Amino acid sequence: MADLETSLMKLLMAGPWAKNPKGPKLKLDKLAEALTKLGTACKASEVIEPLNNAKGRGFMNTEPKIILKEEWPTVEFNIWLTPIGKTELQKRLSGGNS
Repeated sequence: MADLETSLMKLLMAGPWAKNPKGPKLKLDKLAEALTKLGTACKASEVIEPLNNAKGRGFMNTEPKIILKEEWPTVEFNIWLTPIGKTELQKRLSGGNS
């Protein structure tokens, strides 16, 4: 799961997020598709737990801020890395403990 979380964090440092910090509005299936294109094959349902864990530790934020479990498959949201998340990603990529 930490691997999926790190891949998600890498995704949020590139592409549309480099230009617009909150990134585009998207759904879980598009997020999973982007991760798969970057080499981390996953289903939309597999992204929820790592995303929620990262949000809980303050690494990422979403708009809307609170998304209920049953809303994840259909909700459109923005997602971005927080400054803490950027620091954590740098630490992970340099070989530090996660």
